[in-house]
Amino acid sequence: MAKRAKLKKTIARVGYAPLSYYEESGAIRFGKVTWFVHNEAGGREYTSNANGETTEVYADGMSIYTSDENHGYDIDLTLVSVIDDIDVCWLGNEVDENGVVAEFANNLERPRFALIIIEDTTDGIGMTHIWYNCIVPTRPNFSGKTSDDSGFDPQFFDVSVQARPIGTSKIVYARLPQKTTFNELPLPSGSALASFSLSGATLTPAFRSDVDTYTFAASGATVAVTEAVPIAPNGFVTIKQNDDTISIGDAITVASGAITVTISTSIAGSESTRTYTFTPET
Repeated sequence: MAKRAKLKKTIARVGYAPLSYYEESGAIRFGKVTWFVHNEAGGREYTSNANGETTEVYADGMSIYTSDENHGYDIDLTLVSVIDDIDVCWLGNEVDENGVVAEFANNLERPRFALIIIEDTTDGIGMTHIWYNCIVPTRPNFSGKTSDDSGFDPQFFDVSVQARPIGTSKIVYARLPQKTTFNELPLPSGSALASFSLSGATLTPAFRSDVDTYTFAASGATVAVTEAVPIAPNGFVTIKQNDDTISIGDAITVASGAITVTISTSIAGSESTRTYTFTPET
């Protein structure tokens, strides 16, 4: 597992990748990543606010169920300035060869894009934030004022961005433990288990999504997988013992050997798999 980043120091880079989403097929395609030049549209600050509602159910005087509906994020982003890339690829305006920007009241949906913000951290590793399905829902406001003898008062570009789930995977956001730039947008595989339980047995170590190999001590001759939930909503789980496919709740003979749980996912046309192995103690 990668070393975890520590305290955040500063925004290091801001970029985006154009997004094409085909509703009928559900296919997602991202264009090449564009990184803003520091003195043209470098990042000043941002705030990413979670969008969604929490549902909590009580029984017998206690909370027994909590559900967080993930509707994405609402992002307030401040950049040094608005540039042609933003006018065309974020706002849907037209820019001619002379640099003239034209805005039309055509009521068309604005372009969609992935927003990328890289931050440096105190341990030098950094972190990269990616919101995969972004749109600027309203036209940005702009204003100006005169200079006076108090000195130069720089004006910056503020934009509100909506980041929402997209596609069958419902992917919203990813955080990478790195601060290096890239040309192709990285996509998380989602090939991991969010939770797993094996009745009639004790796992060593206790289950964690990032640990692939376990042993288990069974209290009887059989055990059963009672839960195997993938992190990605479109993850496909296959449970096997040797060549035999097993369903949730089936009795599994301990003496017959290790149990494997394989998760397969496809996000934006990228296929990935991951296998967890549970071996009985001898």
